[in-house]
Amino acid sequence: MTPAPPAPLPGIAAQEWNRAEPLPIGDLEFARLDSGRVQVQSISVPVADAVSRAASLIRVQVGEAGLTLITSGCDVDAAVMADPNRLQQILLNLLTNAVKFTGPGGEIDVSCVCTEDRVHIHVRDSGIGIESDQLGRIFSPFVQLESMPAHA
Repeated sequence: MTPAPPAPLPGIAAQEWNRAEPLPIGDLEFARLDSGRVQVQSISVPVADAVSRAASLIRVQVGEAGLTLITSGCDVDAAVMADPNRLQQILLNLLTNAVKFTGPGGEIDVSCVCTEDRVHIHVRDSGIGIESDQLGRIFSPFVQLESMPAHA
């Protein structure tokens, strides 16, 4: 059962909240996903649609933080084989972190680059960044870097 949204959400955000299956949250769910105990589907997902949906869902937080969100370069014909809910979760996690660690007046840019057999989705921001000595840790399971939010 999908929990109720925390507050009234506008249009597409409310639709997405009601449509989406519960997504993994926290270390326990990550461990379940990693062990293969969570079923995922692999279907063709239009990248431009996934980016647009994620941007729509985060736009209120972007505005409240005084940021600018730019999306560009996502070919409408580009698609990836993925679980649409997991792809959405990844995009929202990246965008949420960008909002959290980018100060007022900053910019978040989501772009796509298509190569012969891949689609690269880039999320860049003008935030505080990650210390170079921490870069090797960011993709390790159960690791969360200690950082101060940019607009705390």
